[in-house]
Amino acid sequence: LIRRVGSDPLSDMVWTDADDPFGFTSSCHEISCLHNQGSSFRSHLPVGIDGTNQGLGVMGMLMRDEAIGREANILDSDSPNDPYRSVALNTRKLLYEDSSNPYSKRWLDFGIDRKCTKRSTMTLSYGSTLFSCREYTAEWFYEQLKSGRENPFGDETYRPCYYLAGKVWESIRSVVGSALVLMEWLREVARMCIDHDVIPRWSTPQGFPVKMRYEKQARYAVKTLVNGVMLNHRINIPNGEANKRKTVNAIVANLIHSYDGLGGILGLSLNKASEHGIRSVFAVHDEVDVHASDVPTFGRCVRDATAEIFEVDQLEKFATMISVLLPIGVDVPPLPKYGTMDVNDVRNSKYYWS
Repeated sequence: LIRRVGSDPLSDMVWTDADDPFGFTSSCHEISCLHNQGSSFRSHLPVGIDGTNQGLGVMGMLMRDEAIGREANILDSDSPNDPYRSVALNTRKLLYEDSSNPYSKRWLDFGIDRKCTKRSTMTLSYGSTLFSCREYTAEWFYEQLKSGRENPFGDETYRPCYYLAGKVWESIRSVVGSALVLMEWLREVARMCIDHDVIPRWSTPQGFPVKMRYEKQARYAVKTLVNGVMLNHRINIPNGEANKRKTVNAIVANLIHSYDGLGGILGLSLNKASEHGIRSVFAVHDEVDVHASDVPTFGRCVRDATAEIFEVDQLEKFATMISVLLPIGVDVPPLPKYGTMDVNDVRNSKYYWS
């Protein structure tokens, strides 16, 4: 089957049923060429490696939190960890302990898996809240019902989902609670900046300047005559006044991405890879694709880059950069309490970026 699809994919369209049709077809083509050419074949297929939950991992390293370090595979373990699965297991535990609630047993019978908790956990680094957790939980449940599963609550949907989301959020707080502490600290910093008419600014570990400016929008009416018909439009234009709500909501995601992307881990990893002669690279968010022969080397580059960046107290550096912007006499909130994780241990982690 693999050789048939690889040599002539249009003759057998079975590849269209694969989870990743074009990726599957490309792999079949490579394997087919290998069989045909033997040892003279040179592979051109990119192989992707990525983090378990890179945003959550960055938050854990900023906080030196061992619990997140284990969940995000920053610390070495005999088998890969999965934070979404851990949150799902803990949610089931909470439901079991709350047996007096009429929704509890029916949710346990319905089944709580990692798909239920993935989105709420994954978006922590984007600044998600209990409100968004409720939204994501309801969306997951509606998808289950659309797939043909029976609603165990009859015609009810809102109250059962509201109840379950509370358990999911409680579970997230239990499994990766320091991430929530960091989120609230960053939001308080953002509020303080806007309250004192300061635009949050900082530099990434690679030296890129970040200026986080969100403005309120003013609505303007525009009238346009088209073929004798008067059309009325309204457009939003920034009015120069800082938008406190957007600034507070965006600070977490912007800071995490500034440490994670070209300004941080990705940028330093690419520099190190270039020093080792790796030239063919492309990246999509927290996934990097290189040739199969370069995977071990690039994996080492990522681990070394991560350790070099986060062995420095980046959160303290960020706080210092913000404090110099604030008026005299106004101090940044005290740094949150750190854990005891040694970030250098990431150098020996088998499943960090795998």
